[in-house]
Amino acid sequence: RTEVDSELNSRSVALSGEWWRAANKRFQWGISGQFGIVRFGDGLESKDVDQLLFGPMMIYRWPDLKNLELFAAALTGSDKEANPGSLYSRDLLGLRGSLSAKLNPQWRLSGNISYLASDYDGVFFPTDYDSPRQDDLLRIGGQLSYKPNTKWETAMTVSYTENDTEIDIFAYDRWEALLHFRRNW
Repeated sequence: RTEVDSELNSRSVALSGEWWRAANKRFQWGISGQFGIVRFGDGLESKDVDQLLFGPMMIYRWPDLKNLELFAAALTGSDKEANPGSLYSRDLLGLRGSLSAKLNPQWRLSGNISYLASDYDGVFFPTDYDSPRQDDLLRIGGQLSYKPNTKWETAMTVSYTENDTEIDIFAYDRWEALLHFRRNW
C-alpha cells in the first residue's frame, strides 16, 4: 500500500497456498508458494511488479513442555518488473522463525524473527551510487493471543523492523503495536 497526497495509489492481488505433511506426531514439514500482482497509478507505474515466492517450512512440537512449538521457513523468489525500465525488479531470499507456548487453553505467547535480503536489478540514483540497491530487512516481534472459543481470537503484537540499505531514503526503523480481532466461521 502506498499513499500519495493522502490517496491510496496501489492495488494488489495474490494467490497463495501451503501444503503440509506430518512426518510424525511432533514434526510436520511443508512448502508454500505465492503469486502476486502489485500495481500503482498516478505516475508510479514504474513500481508495478509481478511476484513469485516459494519455500520450505517446518513445525516441531514439544507437547510435554507447555505445548511449545517451533516454526521455521525459508523463502526465495522475485519481483519482476511489469513495465520495461523499472528499477523495482528484485530477487528475494528470506528466513522466518518463531517459538510459541500455549500458556493455558485460551492464551498463547509467541516470539518471532524474520530476515529478508532484497537484491534489486537497477541502480537507484546513478549520479550518487554505482551499484544496484541491496536491502536487508530484519523484523523481531512478540505476540500474546487470547482465544476464548473456536470462533473468536484476539491478539496483541509488538514488533521492531529495520531496513538496512546503502541508499539513505530507503533506510528506516520503526516500532509497531497492533491489535487483531478474528472471527472464524
